[in-house]
Amino acid sequence: MVARKMSSAQAAVAKSPNQSRVDRFLHMQLLKLQLRRRIDTPHVLIPRMDLFQDDALPSTYAIFEIPGVSERSIKVDVEDGLLTIEGMRGPPLRARLNDIIRSRVAVDEDRCIPEFTLAEEKYRARELNFGIFRRKVQLPPGVKASDVRHELRDGMLLVTWPTGCTPTAISPVVNLASMQGTI
Repeated sequence: MVARKMSSAQAAVAKSPNQSRVDRFLHMQLLKLQLRRRIDTPHVLIPRMDLFQDDALPSTYAIFEIPGVSERSIKVDVEDGLLTIEGMRGPPLRARLNDIIRSRVAVDEDRCIPEFTLAEEKYRARELNFGIFRRKVQLPPGVKASDVRHELRDGMLLVTWPTGCTPTAISPVVNLASMQGTI
């Protein structure tokens, strides 16, 4: 058996006799998430997608799961036969609290409403993903950017294009075991 060197945070969690095994496990998961968010290179999230094509229908349908993102935060682009969905999802709790604060201030007031911030150390758990997201889909030959339509409703982005032939590749290929970086 190989002995691993523990970080000071891991050692503190391991030595705490008052915590149950589940509490220690959850605390370690929290530490891992916090560490992942502190990495300098941004972690790109991959929205989950369903792709449906039936030659009896005039269009091919791709639906992307993008909860908590406004339409102005999403960019849908087609270039060289490649459909790209990308955008930014901010921290969900902070966005929700700012929406509540704005809705309670009278509309006719001409005052600046400051952004509400949340202290990182006050979180007891952080499991919701936020940050940059991107997904690319190879379109069939002959599909032009003007042929692609999209609509966002209830956190689901529906993208359609004329049915011609099956997309040659969907990038990236994601298996169920690697779904930790999904939105």
